[in-house]
Amino acid sequence: MALWTGVDPAGRKLDSIMPRYNLEDRDMAVLVHYLNNLSVDMAPGVDETTIRFATVVADGVAEEDRQAMLSTLQAHIDTHNSQNRHQERRATSGPFFKTEMHQAYRRWQLDVWELKGPENTWQAQLQNFYQGQPVFALLGGITPGSWRVIHEFSERNRIPTIFPLTNFPVISETDWYTLYFSKGIYQEGETAARYLHAAENIAPEAKIVIVSREGLESNALIRGFSESWRKYGRPEPEYLKLLPGAELTSEFWKETMKSSQPTVLILWLGGDDLTNIESIAGGRELPRQIIFSSELLDYSLEAVPDLLRDNAYVTYPYSLAGENETRRLMVRRWLEVRKVPVTDLQVQSKMYFLGWMLTGAVKHIRSEFFREYFLEKFDMMTDQDYAIAVYPRLTFGPGQRYASKGCYVVQLTKGPGPELVKRSDWVIH
Repeated sequence: MALWTGVDPAGRKLDSIMPRYNLEDRDMAVLVHYLNNLSVDMAPGVDETTIRFATVVADGVAEEDRQAMLSTLQAHIDTHNSQNRHQERRATSGPFFKTEMHQAYRRWQLDVWELKGPENTWQAQLQNFYQGQPVFALLGGITPGSWRVIHEFSERNRIPTIFPLTNFPVISETDWYTLYFSKGIYQEGETAARYLHAAENIAPEAKIVIVSREGLESNALIRGFSESWRKYGRPEPEYLKLLPGAELTSEFWKETMKSSQPTVLILWLGGDDLTNIESIAGGRELPRQIIFSSELLDYSLEAVPDLLRDNAYVTYPYSLAGENETRRLMVRRWLEVRKVPVTDLQVQSKMYFLGWMLTGAVKHIRSEFFREYFLEKFDMMTDQDYAIAVYPRLTFGPGQRYASKGCYVVQLTKGPGPELVKRSDWVIH
């Protein structure tokens, strides 16, 4: 009642400077639920001198990717701890009006949680790591497959996880504790659906055929496409799921075109499966558009045959060549100054951005070391197009957990080493 009337349950009237909220019952219930679920104790992983973070690395991650992530994260930790602005001295001798800001300074410690063995053992391993040495938050992290186990661990223990490196995030509108760069490969499927829905030369009743093999990547693409496509009330696509080991001969492709006669052919296949696809070129049944995923092609876009490139469209979830050269140069120089080898600029650019954002978030929570407050500081960040070198921009907002909202659709020029020709905006509405 105090929020509505300014009178607490004991009948005491709040001071006139305290706000009153003229909210509907439902909105008030949401606000009360939020307040009731905030932490009342300082979060684990913080003491008088140190904030402890961890990053998760699972078996099966390429050593180059592992080192690219860890070396960049550790460079941020070392930079923060370097006392380049005499932070610890200021905490004891600074002017009184800056006491709170200076005394909030803590050194950072980064633990590496190595997950071994089958995925169904990871949850117990994570719990053991956490019980042995609690951390305030998880930073980055990398697995060869789904992030679901770590995501669920974070939700259950209310541990913020900031920008893990994964193509397979958990897609949820309600989970709160993991902040992802994007929806991963799901977002390419979502983009294909949005692009086709908006295309003027694709009729509402146009037949769409999706050819794929069983796998994490193709399943994520299909889910992203189908969940978006249904929202538009469009006819269900025809799904052609290939059997394991199925050989995609010229005859297979010609027969598929003849029997299905798709207006749009979506090929969520790897480059090895495209060897004979050019056999459909010149045929009367050639689809108006053929859609590919750059991630599933492992960014080897020359796998798309020249003869099909006039009809080929590729979803591309990163900045295009020439868009962010200044930002990439900035990341390179930052790494070189800290004697970190530039081995995978995409991974290192993402971790550079994480560290850049982390510094701001920790600074703004001052000495209020509550995890929810920490996450809210990311929510309230302005849109970023300065320190991120691999996306055109990243967008933040209350409760938003996927910072990249876009994905391009491009076509390819003819010949080897094709250039990408933009056919959509970054965000397709």
